[in-house]
Amino acid sequence: TTKVVSDLNSTFSTYPWLIAQDTTAGGIVLVTGLAADSTSNNIKYSHVLYDSSGIFATITTPINNPIVAFAYDENSTKLVAITSDGKVYGGTKSGTTFSMAAGDTTLSFLPNGITGKPIPSFIDSTGNLVIQGSSLFYSISPTKVVTQIQDSYAPSLRSSTFKITSMILDGTDFYGGTAKNGIFKVDLTDDSVDWL
Repeated sequence: TTKVVSDLNSTFSTYPWLIAQDTTAGGIVLVTGLAADSTSNNIKYSHVLYDSSGIFATITTPINNPIVAFAYDENSTKLVAITSDGKVYGGTKSGTTFSMAAGDTTLSFLPNGITGKPIPSFIDSTGNLVIQGSSLFYSISPTKVVTQIQDSYAPSLRSSTFKITSMILDGTDFYGGTAKNGIFKVDLTDDSVDWL
């Protein structure tokens, strides 16, 4: 929207990241990056969510790292976010703001080579955010509960050392793309894994 474009110039410094979530009505985009007034002596980040009408909500809690994955649950109005240092934050929408708090768990995940770059993730049928960890998969609920996925499709993928570079959930099928090993499909109904 025009609002997003104007905010990119006034709210953020150069090169913010945009992360989209389309499971909610109309879709939501999170823009995360250095704040426009950030300096080398006072580094600050801004995190703003937009929908098709403009600003959906702003994260008012100082989170001084870029957000690399997030999930918003419109039923509970809860937001869960993971920062580039592996911390899990959660909060509830109040008006047009989110007040966030860090959870007790720090996640270990495979960076994509650029600090703060969004990591591949998807939102499962229960509303949990799912990411690939350094040696396993994590499921993070809207209330910051982190669970290691050790059953389902995980045993078929855990022994692999590949890095997932993209993910998408399509009904009961989860597709993953890798840089060197091609694309795989996980049928979440019977937990089978097929390389395409």
